[in-house]
Amino acid sequence: MITQRTVGNRFKNYFELTKPKIWYLLVFTSFGSAVTASLLFHIPIEHLTWLLLLGGVAAGSAAADTITGYNDRDIDAIMIGQKTDLYRLAESHRKMRLYSV
Repeated sequence: MITQRTVGNRFKNYFELTKPKIWYLLVFTSFGSAVTASLLFHIPIEHLTWLLLLGGVAAGSAAADTITGYNDRDIDAIMIGQKTDLYRLAESHRKMRLYSV
């Protein structure tokens, strides 16, 4: 089956490549840090500053995760092979337990 390359598919693939679960946590952490620092030192933060802070952290984290994924693609290929080997090993252990009972 041939899939069409649309802008939506490319955006979805890139979004998944940025590992959103990781950078969501980084944005949440930076938000909490900014709130804590603002309250601790009595410094008001404007709306534009919030937007720049969270947008910059999100963009930087997503870019860093993308670059890391690109650099680690050879390691990921090895890990996928080991994952199937571990699955086979676990399956053989389950069979051994069944036969031993």
